[in-house]
Amino acid sequence: MRYRTGTYYTDAQKALMWERWKQGWTLHQIAHLFNRAHTSVQGILSRTGGIRPPTRARCATALTLAEREEISRAHGRRSVDPLDRCPVRASAIDDQSRSIICART
Repeated sequence: MRYRTGTYYTDAQKALMWERWKQGWTLHQIAHLFNRAHTSVQGILSRTGGIRPPTRARCATALTLAEREEISRAHGRRSVDPLDRCPVRASAIDDQSRSIICART
């Protein structure tokens, strides 16, 4: 027995479902528009109890894409002193010996 693959509806298709649902169409009538079973439409409409969810919007205080890119690029350009990554403590040995040891690691 062959099963249909999962149905992924676009935002436009979901908007059409909600419009028809609000007009009083049945699940069977709406599903017939997409050539699907009524259960595929039922899953979308029942997630919010038959009430159309509000449109998604970013928070006003959230960073914009440009701001996030700027921070990401600035973080990548930050130089890191290779001696800071050396496992040998600065107080344990003098600078010349430390640079030789760190060059080997």
